[in-house]
Amino acid sequence: MGRLDFPIGASERLRRHILENYYNKGRKHCLPSEMWKALESFVKGLSTHGPRERRWINPLNTAGFYAVMLNATQLASRMEYPLQDDAFKTRNKGQVVGQRGKGPNDILASWRLPYRFGTESGGTNRASIGHVERYVAFLNEVESSRTGVDHLAAIVFWLRRTREFFKTSPIEISFNPNLTLRLFIKRTLEEVRKRERNVAGTKLTGLFMQHMVGAKLEILLGAGKVTHHSATQADQQYQRYGDFEIDDTILHVTSAPTERLIEKCRENLDAFKKPVIVTLSSKTSTAEGLAENAERAHQIEIVEFESLMVSNLIERSLLKQKERRITVEELVEAYGRLVTKHDPVAGLGIVLR
Repeated sequence: MGRLDFPIGASERLRRHILENYYNKGRKHCLPSEMWKALESFVKGLSTHGPRERRWINPLNTAGFYAVMLNATQLASRMEYPLQDDAFKTRNKGQVVGQRGKGPNDILASWRLPYRFGTESGGTNRASIGHVERYVAFLNEVESSRTGVDHLAAIVFWLRRTREFFKTSPIEISFNPNLTLRLFIKRTLEEVRKRERNVAGTKLTGLFMQHMVGAKLEILLGAGKVTHHSATQADQQYQRYGDFEIDDTILHVTSAPTERLIEKCRENLDAFKKPVIVTLSSKTSTAEGLAENAERAHQIEIVEFESLMVSNLIERSLLKQKERRITVEELVEAYGRLVTKHDPVAGLGIVLR
């Protein structure tokens, strides 16, 4: 897993914090590589062995599990061995100490990871107690058999796992053909926004919208007929008119219309192109107001993202309800290919349930 070191750009205060909290004076520690190897075995055991219940959920697929592991490791670094289960539980033994609130998020912030756990992640989940009990038993075993637990190596291990989880974990969406397609799009947007709140400094809603529109165009016009780009690339930097260019029509997909976007549309018009803004239904009035202020409302087309996606799905399903899931699956698969190719680190894959 590479060389163990302080986080990039760590301040002297953080370095002291690490040394004081994870390397107690007089304690021996196993090598980081040995600690990581032991943790890999612990993780492998969790992912291959679970309860017999049919609805057992692999803890490695939940954000709460990583929040619990980070919190428990930090708690363990401040305790004497052998560790006692009860020291990690609240007085009523129904929750993990320090799990609710911003505890695990403070760990992510101190290591400058741009992710956030929900304030309840692992806090009220009954499985969290079981995770902690297994982890405490594991740490006690490592302490007794490997000349000491390296808590810093363990923190780094769980931080890396957390980062990979947020980068690659797909968003799961339920699809019910008896409900409206607009509700499906709305719920998907809500899940994307939830993910966006957990990844600081990243505009995932706009990224999701761009690749969904790209998937629609790919299906409508055929593979290879549309040029796609990463949603994080600036149009000016790559000398593009907009997000998509279809003949003389330029599509600008955005979750937040701005004056700069209207200026880009004006540049499109000057180049004899037809600009179309695709934005959220809640933002269309903003886009219209900006276009009016620039005296370009009569030249800039403004389209609701939700309506655009729903109308396409209805058309593709030929108004047949039994075809709806097949049509949605086709769109999601096309979207998944685009996200994987152009924005793979976003963790914005979608899985239909």
